[in-house]
Amino acid sequence: MRKLFTWYYLLNKRSLKNYSYIVLFLLLPLLAFSLRIISLRDSSVLKVGLYTDAGSGLSKDIIEELTKEDSIINFIEYQDEDSAYEDLQVRLDALWILPDDLERAVNNNLYKRKHIVKVIEARKSSILGISREKLFAKLYPYISKALYKKYMKEKFTYLQDNKEGEKELDEYYEARKIEDDIIEFVSLDGDDYVEKKSDKSFLLNPLRGFLAIWLFLVAMISAMFYKKDVDAGLWVWIDRRLKAAFSFLYILSITSTAAVILLVAIYVSGLGIALYKEVVSLFFYVLALALVSNMLRVIFNNIYIYSAFIPVILIVSVILSPIFIDLSKPLLQCTVPVYHYINSIYTLSGLYKMFAYIGILVPLHLILVRS
Repeated sequence: MRKLFTWYYLLNKRSLKNYSYIVLFLLLPLLAFSLRIISLRDSSVLKVGLYTDAGSGLSKDIIEELTKEDSIINFIEYQDEDSAYEDLQVRLDALWILPDDLERAVNNNLYKRKHIVKVIEARKSSILGISREKLFAKLYPYISKALYKKYMKEKFTYLQDNKEGEKELDEYYEARKIEDDIIEFVSLDGDDYVEKKSDKSFLLNPLRGFLAIWLFLVAMISAMFYKKDVDAGLWVWIDRRLKAAFSFLYILSITSTAAVILLVAIYVSGLGIALYKEVVSLFFYVLALALVSNMLRVIFNNIYIYSAFIPVILIVSVILSPIFIDLSKPLLQCTVPVYHYINSIYTLSGLYKMFAYIGILVPLHLILVRS
């Protein structure tokens, strides 16, 4: 064990004499911290103005709730209607004007096709239409019961003017009252594997994917430098039977150091979930990267050809991994280690697939890598 740590120290010490590694390592936490600062600023996709003449009541309560929400929509309350209209031309994407007595307006117009909230939009776009769902969600608790009873009475006419039926409808509604969000993002494997995040963290979502790509780059550069050392005759004294294992450990040691920096960057950026989940997924990802990078070294067998293909490999990894979008092509995506890492963070099945992926890589490594 002591010899293992000694080798780990010596290999990392030697690699850190290369300034390109130092720059590569130091840039990562800086990038993560910068993105964290940006995300804490005004990163809203939309700015929506809110106004009501009411000093209290349902309209005022809804405005207060919307302005306090941690959301990608920035809701701004206005005390003056004229100012709100002026800002609509320069800084607002939309303006919502709520009536003085929203509760009465809802009750009076529940079964009529009349507008209750005045919505003025600076332009037409699908995302502005989606933003109105926020308003519907706030109004839903006040209108859902009445709409439900109206629908049931129209569907089943015997319920009209039926006190027993009215009581039954009330009991059925209360028994199925929904307190949580109607739409909620959860893991396919269960509710408890990943902590819920607010939708305002959308700016940071691709960062984990780019960090994973960065670590893949470090692993491939390590393999390339190992090949350079071999060509220079630096490791001729190592037993031929041990060279395959040594090349793997060489790449693994440098990639492991980079992985620690990546882990720090994840928590600095605010992306971190439970530490044990991060460490387990990252540990197996590092193993996969060391195996893949070492096999690519043997396949290309030339540092110049290898270095020329590195950008291509990284671009393909970005496309096939769910960093921005998920292609839903598992047969193609499963060949990329980044894909397995991202999925292993968010689902238990992804972690099991990572184990299977490494299980396939190990015999391939034993067949292909001889030095």
